Amino acid sequence: PTQTIHLLVKILNESTGRDRICRTVQYVSYIMTWWYQRTNQLDKVKRLSGLQSHLSDVRRLLRLGKFIHSIVEVKDSFEIEDRFVRTLATTGALVNLFLYYPVDHISWAIKFGLSKRDFNWYTKMSCVLWAVLLIIAIVIDVYLLGNDIIEVKRLERKEEELIQNNQDTKDVLEMKKKKEEIKGRRWQQIRSILCSAVDMPIAVSPCIDHDLNIGIT
Repeated sequence: PTQTIHLLVKILNESTGRDRICRTVQYVSYIMTWWYQRTNQLDKVKRLSGLQSHLSDVRRLLRLGKFIHSIVEVKDSFEIEDRFVRTLATTGALVNLFLYYPVDHISWAIKFGLSKRDFNWYTKMSCVLWAVLLIIAIVIDVYLLGNDIIEVKRLERKEEELIQNNQDTKDVLEMKKKKEEIKGRRWQQIRSILCSAVDMPIAVSPCIDHDLNIGIT
């Protein structure tokens, strides 16, 4: 069963690249919509709104079945050593598995006439849960980034002590290698924080403005 789940996750991950392309186009169209609204070009705003809605439907379709990935995330989160990160990661995975994906899928089904539930409620609830997941992701990344910064400073102090004491250069080289690994990981964390920060206004906007429909979910 575990191998089957991992195979399904691999297949689903192949749609991640296509989802990122759709998301990029959505973000560009969102910025263009904002600009056209400011310049009172409402005809272009209407066309872009249609594009955003279609891309949103495509992204929802690509997410169908991704709850399977959350099963693996829940399992993997139990193996995280840091208790704080483990708690948040497990919480996020459970929210994904039992709340976000089911609500998002129901919203998609309602839009295509497969269910007669309240579309607005499920869409807004999907955005609320997305915002919660973004907050969890940001907190984890900021926490790990802070730990990495502290660790780099500790390694630098240790490296200086070894150099001053003319100790084994092999230890110095290992510390430099570890610092480079941490610095490389740091940029991934910063990028993740920025991506989550960019997503946050889009996630919360339907909850703040009932008349706002940007089609990015």
